[in-house]
Amino acid sequence: MNMKFRQFLELKYLEWQQQSGGRKTVEEFADHLGIGRTTLSMWLNKNERVPQGDNIRKLADKLGLDVYHEQTAQHQANRQHLLAFATQSTDDILNWIIHDDPATVNHLLTALCQTIQITPRYELNIVWR
Repeated sequence: MNMKFRQFLELKYLEWQQQSGGRKTVEEFADHLGIGRTTLSMWLNKNERVPQGDNIRKLADKLGLDVYHEQTAQHQANRQHLLAFATQSTDDILNWIIHDDPATVNHLLTALCQTIQITPRYELNIVWR
């Protein structure tokens, strides 16, 4: 799907209203997403702004992983940078998987990996997206 993040978010807002049974305010949508109202308004009104950090994970929890795919080229470049870093050392990524917050690990690996397998001997087999 090739659209600006703002358009993607507007579409998700309309879908959420339909699923919720009627017209809802942007403030209610922000509350549903767990995002600040001002922040959501900024994303909806300014094409150059896209979510980062915890906000992108909150959106992915509520709107699905398409959130990652609808970000701007800048975030695609960030994703490629993260992927390049992750592929440099499987020992580092395995250590990160074992010791970091499981929710964070899950979100990032889901966005970056087609499949991932950790053997009983802690060997890592990854197919990157």
